[in-house]
Amino acid sequence: MNRPKSAKPFSAASLAPAPLVSADDLDSLVASLHPDLKVIVKSFSKKDSITKTKAADSLLTYLSRATDEDLRAFGRLWPMIFNKSALDVERKIRESMIASHSILFSRLKKEMAPTLKSLIGTWLCLMFDNSAPEVAKVASESFMKAFPNKRADVLVFCQSEIFSFVNDNLIYHSVETLSDSRYNTPEEMISKYSRVVAGSFSILSYLYETIPDTALLNDLLDPVFENVKFWEHAKSKHSSVRISMYSLLKSLAQIDLSDSPLSKHIKRVKSHFVNECFLDSDASTHGALWDALLSLSQKYQAIWNVEEISLKKSVFPRLFKYLENGCYGSGSGSWPALLALLATLPAVFFAPDCPFQTKFFDSLWSSLSSTNVTPVNSKVLVNSIQECCLYLLLKFGEDTFKSAEESDSFSQLAPLPFLQLHNAFFFPYLNLDFRYKVSSADLSHTISDFYVKVCSASVVPKLYAEKLISAFCSNVVDCYSQQKQGDGTSLSAENYANFCDRLVQLFLAFPFERVKGSLLHKKLTSMAEDVIAVSFSLMLVSNDGLKSVIQVFCNLTDKLAPLLLKSCGNDKIFPPMEVFIRGTLPEILRKEDSIRLIQPILKWIEVFGASENSATLHEDLLKVVVDSAKPKTITDYVSEVNVLRIEPRITFHLDAFVLSMFDENREQELISACLLGVCTSNETVTKISRAIFDALNLKEEPSDCLKLEYYLNILIGVAKKSIERLFEIPNAPEIVALVVEIRRFEKTGALAESLWECVAQSAYRCDELGAFVLRRWKGNLLDDSYAGSAPDFLKIFDTLNSYYSEPGQIRDSIFLDSFLDPEVWSKLRSTHIRSRPNLGLMDSAYLLEKLRSSVGFVAESVGDSLYARVSSVQAKVAASAPTSQILHKTLYELLLFDRMLLDSENDGATHTIALKETSNIIQQLLLRVLAVDDSGYDWISDSIDLIFGRHPLAVVNFAASAFGSAYIGQSTLDGIVFANIVENWLASVKADEKVIFNLRKLLDGLHNIGCFELLVPLSEKIGKKLNHVATSELLILFLKSAQIQKKSLADSMSVRKAVASLLTVSNLLNKTADKDIPASVETQIKVAVGQFRSWYTMGNALTLNAIPEELSASVAVLMCRVIQLGLQFDVNASGFILEFAKAAVYNAESPVLLLHAINIYQSAKEQNSESWAVLDRHSDAILDGCLNRFVQKFDYMILRSKACAVLQSGLAYVVGSIDLVSLSKHNAFAKVINFDVQIISYQLVARLTHELVETISIKLEMSSGDSTDKLNAKCMNESLAKGMLIGFPMLEPHELIEAKTFELRSIISSELRDLDSVGSILDFIFFILGVGYTTKPFDLAGWEFSELEIEAVDVESEQGLSLLCAHLYFRILSNIPSLARAWWSSCKSRQMTQAVEAYTDKWFSPRLASAEMDLVLSRRSTLENVELRAAKTIREVTATYVMEEASADVVVTFPAGFPLKPVEFRTNSGGRTIGVPEPRWTSWMLSATIMAQNTAIIDALGMWQRNITLHFEGVEECGICYCVVGVIDKTLPSKNCRTLATLSAQCVVQNYEQINFLKMRQIPVDVTLAVLAWLPPSFVQQLRLLSRVFARELSSKHFAVQNLERFKGLLLHYDFQRLFFMWPPNYQEAYAEAVAHSCILIDCFAENVHGNIPSAIGRLKRLRCLDVAGNAISGPLPASLFELCTLETLSLGDNRISGGIPEEVANLGRLTRCLLFDNQLSGELPASLWTLKKLVLLHLDDNIFSGVLPPDVGNLCALKELNLANNQFSGPIPAEIAKLQHLKKLHLSGNQFSGNISPELGRLSHLESLHLSDNNLTGTIPADLMNILDLCELEMENNLLEGLLPMGLSNMTQLTTLRLAGNQLEFYEIPDLSQLTHLHTVDVPQVRRALLAAISVVT
Repeated sequence: MNRPKSAKPFSAASLAPAPLVSADDLDSLVASLHPDLKVIVKSFSKKDSITKTKAADSLLTYLSRATDEDLRAFGRLWPMIFNKSALDVERKIRESMIASHSILFSRLKKEMAPTLKSLIGTWLCLMFDNSAPEVAKVASESFMKAFPNKRADVLVFCQSEIFSFVNDNLIYHSVETLSDSRYNTPEEMISKYSRVVAGSFSILSYLYETIPDTALLNDLLDPVFENVKFWEHAKSKHSSVRISMYSLLKSLAQIDLSDSPLSKHIKRVKSHFVNECFLDSDASTHGALWDALLSLSQKYQAIWNVEEISLKKSVFPRLFKYLENGCYGSGSGSWPALLALLATLPAVFFAPDCPFQTKFFDSLWSSLSSTNVTPVNSKVLVNSIQECCLYLLLKFGEDTFKSAEESDSFSQLAPLPFLQLHNAFFFPYLNLDFRYKVSSADLSHTISDFYVKVCSASVVPKLYAEKLISAFCSNVVDCYSQQKQGDGTSLSAENYANFCDRLVQLFLAFPFERVKGSLLHKKLTSMAEDVIAVSFSLMLVSNDGLKSVIQVFCNLTDKLAPLLLKSCGNDKIFPPMEVFIRGTLPEILRKEDSIRLIQPILKWIEVFGASENSATLHEDLLKVVVDSAKPKTITDYVSEVNVLRIEPRITFHLDAFVLSMFDENREQELISACLLGVCTSNETVTKISRAIFDALNLKEEPSDCLKLEYYLNILIGVAKKSIERLFEIPNAPEIVALVVEIRRFEKTGALAESLWECVAQSAYRCDELGAFVLRRWKGNLLDDSYAGSAPDFLKIFDTLNSYYSEPGQIRDSIFLDSFLDPEVWSKLRSTHIRSRPNLGLMDSAYLLEKLRSSVGFVAESVGDSLYARVSSVQAKVAASAPTSQILHKTLYELLLFDRMLLDSENDGATHTIALKETSNIIQQLLLRVLAVDDSGYDWISDSIDLIFGRHPLAVVNFAASAFGSAYIGQSTLDGIVFANIVENWLASVKADEKVIFNLRKLLDGLHNIGCFELLVPLSEKIGKKLNHVATSELLILFLKSAQIQKKSLADSMSVRKAVASLLTVSNLLNKTADKDIPASVETQIKVAVGQFRSWYTMGNALTLNAIPEELSASVAVLMCRVIQLGLQFDVNASGFILEFAKAAVYNAESPVLLLHAINIYQSAKEQNSESWAVLDRHSDAILDGCLNRFVQKFDYMILRSKACAVLQSGLAYVVGSIDLVSLSKHNAFAKVINFDVQIISYQLVARLTHELVETISIKLEMSSGDSTDKLNAKCMNESLAKGMLIGFPMLEPHELIEAKTFELRSIISSELRDLDSVGSILDFIFFILGVGYTTKPFDLAGWEFSELEIEAVDVESEQGLSLLCAHLYFRILSNIPSLARAWWSSCKSRQMTQAVEAYTDKWFSPRLASAEMDLVLSRRSTLENVELRAAKTIREVTATYVMEEASADVVVTFPAGFPLKPVEFRTNSGGRTIGVPEPRWTSWMLSATIMAQNTAIIDALGMWQRNITLHFEGVEECGICYCVVGVIDKTLPSKNCRTLATLSAQCVVQNYEQINFLKMRQIPVDVTLAVLAWLPPSFVQQLRLLSRVFARELSSKHFAVQNLERFKGLLLHYDFQRLFFMWPPNYQEAYAEAVAHSCILIDCFAENVHGNIPSAIGRLKRLRCLDVAGNAISGPLPASLFELCTLETLSLGDNRISGGIPEEVANLGRLTRCLLFDNQLSGELPASLWTLKKLVLLHLDDNIFSGVLPPDVGNLCALKELNLANNQFSGPIPAEIAKLQHLKKLHLSGNQFSGNISPELGRLSHLESLHLSDNNLTGTIPADLMNILDLCELEMENNLLEGLLPMGLSNMTQLTTLRLAGNQLEFYEIPDLSQLTHLHTVDVPQVRRALLAAISVVT
């Protein structure tokens, strides 16, 4: 748009009137307008509101976009349009018109000046539009902007036009003249009239307030003021008009008398306004009314005439009636104005003979009976009466002051209105309205305030003030003592109780501190003494008012004690109190609540001080209390004495009573109080504490815990009062130490925990407590009989650690004393040191121990021992130690335990998760200590010195200390543990020359001294740090050391040395590649092999018997490694090695030797060199031996240990490659237990089954199809059948009993039936499930057994095995139901058949029947001319065959116990309805019934449908069974069979549903694929299951490309795009390539999708929308997804996607909608996410995202919805969200956000929904949030918000939902909710009540 470069504001010179526009000019102006604008202008001539509203909106839109030239052309027409429409009854029209007006004046500025006079009236009227604040605001802002400095000049310039406008509206216009009754309703006409007239009055006020020269205005407006119609508006029935009139009068009254027009018209003001104003009963106008009246009264007192008080039509009777009616509901605003009114009235109105004052106050008192006075506003009324009374007393009270010289009567001294307040307060029954409407608390403060002001006012004579207060006090005391009113009337019990309550209330209302030292304070103190003394006197006499007297005495003593007691004297109170204690108190204590009297009496004893009289009085009181024998009374006494610390002189009688209660386990509160205070003797306290200690000193929780609970409650009572006093009790530290222990008890642990919380939360710390707790802690930890678990001990130590949380000597000593001595560790460990030969399978270092043939040995589990408990506790204590230096010895012991734990687990023990956690802690401790203490490597030098005995080891770091311990222990366990330490140390140390030299020297030294237990494991860990030279030297050294002579094989030491050397060589070779082996080492290895050969050769035979098995195992380890390194051997050497392996496989008794022999075979088999050509001669024998070992031999294989599992897995791996012939000889696969072995077994079964299915399929395909051609040869034996049935849950869906073809399934089912394999399996299944064996079989409720992940099932548990059996039974019923049915039918046990039927019907039949019906419905489209209906509730499927107008049906019913009982076929119509003979129809139903016995119901219905269809197509039926389709093979009769050879491709496409694909196997594959390529891709996917040939070819990418090429024109169709996720990978890749270069953006939608998002999705480079929400997609987001630069919508919500969002999300620059809600995404949001500036919707709710929401969220400038609810975000809510100016929804509920709510959020002006619930937000609700006027939903419940609701809440008129519960907000002041008409959901009761009240008031 073209705008002028500079636009000047209006100037006075430019204010020239616009020339008149003639009719011709008007037509020409309209004709010259833009065509669009011309249409809009003509629309304004229409009368209906809808057209005008649209025209106004269109005009605003046009003007906002128009050029300045267009605006200038339109400017001259604007006044006519503006004046005609700007005051329209429709608010939207007025809004649009003033907005258009603002545009014209802001754009054209002075160019609009000529039109100003014609516009000014309407413009000003819109500035005061009281029904549309938005209109008034825009009008005022536009006027201020147009005339920033010369508004007064403009008004003066246009005053004539303004006068004309105002005069017309106020004088001449009426409701009918301002509106057209033909087009407006009466309500609209009245609304416009009142708005315009009120605006005119406001214009007048604005003129007088703005124009300084009022004389000019007076002359101009004098005709208006002279007109009586102007003044009659004061009585207008429109409230807005009256308010504006009142406001004008106020403005005129504030002008100087000489300038005000009211001076000339005061009589009219009096007659039309003053005399009539109090007839206005509309409370909304009263504020303006009082402003006007008070302003007039200050300037013009002539409006008041005392002679008019009695005139009926004067202002005064109307004023009194106005007051009597409670100001018609405006009392809260009107009553405070009464004081100002009295101040402006002439003094003559308050003369003694003037009735005004009396009638005035009478009217106020009478208003109490009005419904307009309520408990809510009555306080304002009472304060107004008091203020008016006080004003009149101070202003005109001379006569009242003089009465003080003559009278002392309260009734004569007090002003009458105040006397009425006084009586109404003390005797409310005299005025019921006052009683129920005025709060006594408000009235008490009003009365006390009156006395304070009277006594402090300087104009009040001192004599009068003193006499008034004295008379008041005397009057109150007399009424209290005599129980009478001031006039002598007796008070009833109820009224007297009311008087006493209000007496105390009035005392509390007086501000004693403020008036301290004054006359009032002195009188009140004296009055309090009198009341207390009178109270004692009255309590001596039992009467109806006794309870009230006690209440006064107790309340005054309690609540006024700090202010009055110290200043009261003893002379008035002590005598009656002494009489009362010795006289009436015992009797009263038997009736009344003791604490009510004992507490105030003790306070008075404290006031009396430590005098003899006071002590005697205390003794008397104690005797009375104990004699009462009421424990509650005694407890109250003791508690109060403890507070006041008043020690009685004699306590023996109290001691006796307390001990008797303690012995009887009664009154624990009393015992606690006695232990706290000074009432009992030290001997009594000692006896109690000793008894508590003895009771708490327990190792186990007693069965009867009553006494223990009693003692704990006593201690809790003490602790809650004072922790310091608790530890002053004798034996307190020992008792608390016991409490710390017994927190582990089940019944009393909660009480002990509560007591400890009191101790721990106190700031007081007992230094001795730690020593007592730790001493008992260590003793119990080592006590095997102590029933405490490791968590119990850790809880105690953590408790102690947190108790002494401050660093210091006490805390350090706790850690030092908590660790055990080495002797204790050695004793604990010694009972668990065992020889475990099987561990050699896991770690070759254990070959150093003597291998035993008794391999079934099971060692005692370390995990269940005291050693484990101690180690777990010590490890976790060490983890929290402040320094690592104190951990050296303890850490080594813990590492020994960790290794023993691992060895125990490897050897068959099972350990808890807690022990595994302990193991992790120990490893972390090791890393921590090494990082701090072992940064150097001095320990190597120290270790070498220790080996050669140069000097004792100096412990300088942990590694050196550990070496010393391992060297001294010299066991394999020590060696392995130290090797683990070294491994962790090496990970952080760079191996320089010095390190390498010292490490080599260390290994050499260990070898020389024979410390093999350290040498072998250490060599494994440090080998990778040695360089090439050092490794070679060591290899040669140890190879030579291993080559002992044959005669030395009998020497155990020589054997040990050879074993260690061989294992060390193997360890060093494990770190060496084949190319790194020097020739010298290779030569030495071959020499060693030759030496080995000499050991084992005896004559021409090779034997292992003469060689120790540990040496043979070491040889096997070495030979396996050298083979793996690829060393070349000659034929003799390689032959020896394989002979050695074969001999070990057959003869080895040690599992370690057997395992390494297998490894030799496997390693040799993997080599391709000629050295191992001899393998063929030994392979069969070795495999046969392995197979025998695998299936039959080793009993230890049933051990559930990791060590044995290594051997089992090795054997399983070997036998997995055995050929079918050898494998079929062995059938005992079900014997194995290990899971890895089971997998191999099942894989073997799968191979057999696969080949079996292939064999049968080939025979079927090669058969001629003749019915006489049968497969007579059986394909499986009984063992194979049972094995396959047991293992079939692991098989693929195309195997065995899930075979897809009917023929194949029939053959396999037949063979299984003949072998009776299913029966034995079912017997086993029902035995495990308990069906038929117990009355309560396994309950399957809550278990998903139809789909089962076998790997996740724990078959060792009873539930896991039962669940696996249930799954197996479900699979049998699903796939071979006929075999299960045959077993059930032939079962001879009636009990078993009934139990099986009931169990099946309960758990299996509903699922199977429902699945069958779902399958029928999902495939209904395949049955042409058939309508299908399924009724799941009654288990029926109805199939109706429709032929034109005829139909026939068949009903399939699923019986109870299905499929043990077959489905039943019946018919309602029969076949005659469609012309089929009944024999044929019956035969077809029978064939369907037979078909349904072992296949899906839909297949049976399909055959029934084909029989009918082919029958009517003329195909002949079988002459025997009348079936067109064969029951068994589902083929047509042979004479009607067709072939596919002559079909064209086009025919295939049109008739693919009728193709017999089984016959297609007879056609060449390439021909078949060429034909199938014409079929739709969705149908092709179904063919992949027909044949292995088809599946392989149809899954190729080549075929997919060929197939999709046929449908190239449809690839971008919606149906193809939505199939992308359902296609196999070859189709996905082909489709992506086919559409990659398309210029059309594609959208991808899908349903029923499972699995991961395919990576091929990234190749859809033109993808615009990806919507697969609401599926079952899992896995992470693929990286290829973030390569789709054209993606605009990413909708993956409601899936199971995991992982995080990568940084590559920045590549999706066009993304507008990101919907990832309801998944399992986690991690922090990437920073690149906030760079997607086109995002409109971001929904990440219901995930597991965490982290802090960054300020960069403010970069998403286009965002409209941000939903991050129900995640784990934390930190503050960034204020930068306020930058998202388009945001409509902000949902952050269900996170961990903290901090205050930023006030910046109030800038989100378009926000409609704000959810911040269920976070940790603090602070107040920002008032700025109330500026969001469009907000509909505000939810902040369950946070930590506090403070009041912002007052701005009343402006949020669009609010529908407000949730604030679960915070700390205060609601004693609630904003006005009357405008929130849309609010319907509120969860805070106070706000809800306020809302309902506001709505009812509005209604």
